[in-house]
Amino acid sequence: MIFGIVSQKGGVGKTTLAQNLGAELSAVGKRVLLIDFDPLGNLSVGWGVNPDQLEKTVIHALNQPKKGAGAVICLRPKIDLLPANDTLTEVGSNKLKKMVADMSAAYDVILIDSPPSCNLLTQSVIDTADRLLVPLQVHPFAYRASDRMVKLIDKKSTGKRPKPVGIILTMVDQRNSLTKAIEHSARERFGNDVLKVRIPRNVQIAEAPLNGLPVGEYEPTSKGAKAFRALAKEINKIYL
Repeated sequence: MIFGIVSQKGGVGKTTLAQNLGAELSAVGKRVLLIDFDPLGNLSVGWGVNPDQLEKTVIHALNQPKKGAGAVICLRPKIDLLPANDTLTEVGSNKLKKMVADMSAAYDVILIDSPPSCNLLTQSVIDTADRLLVPLQVHPFAYRASDRMVKLIDKKSTGKRPKPVGIILTMVDQRNSLTKAIEHSARERFGNDVLKVRIPRNVQIAEAPLNGLPVGEYEPTSKGAKAFRALAKEINKIYL
């Protein structure tokens, strides 16, 4: 299964979702490949990898898909990373599809982290993924951005039907009445596309990538770690 993680808006937990969901899916036995498809390389940095010091990154795999495995970094026994840096420029969907097709046999799950935009890189992710995951920060502006993202996915899907979408609520603060109102609106607007598990606002989630770790390794008993653990189980049950 190939998941693309997409959002027009930055700061909504997109890369955090990619890192931690990948880590927790690997923890339940899935063989996971993380593809950093953002020139900023934040997914790579979140794992303690300095992409600016690498000779081979995702751009090498795109240009030579048969040799793409040579750019892959083993992070843990069941999770690998294809890193990115600013050598990644806009590429067409066919290149990403070809690269993923050549590498997919080795993995149960591929997670592709996209830029916070609607450029050609994001379009390539939309075209390549089997399913798209959209983080929805429970904030008015982020809600609007997620709504626009879902409409854009419907518009830009190249097949006969729109790509299926899973919406994940992030940075949830149950003490905030506005948060509750936005969650209610999201579940009314998107129905069953909104997953049951919510990712809370949690300081350990923010601290973990600064230490090059997913939150489940950084602070296993934190609310954030428990939430991502539950999310991985939900996604495993529904989609895998």
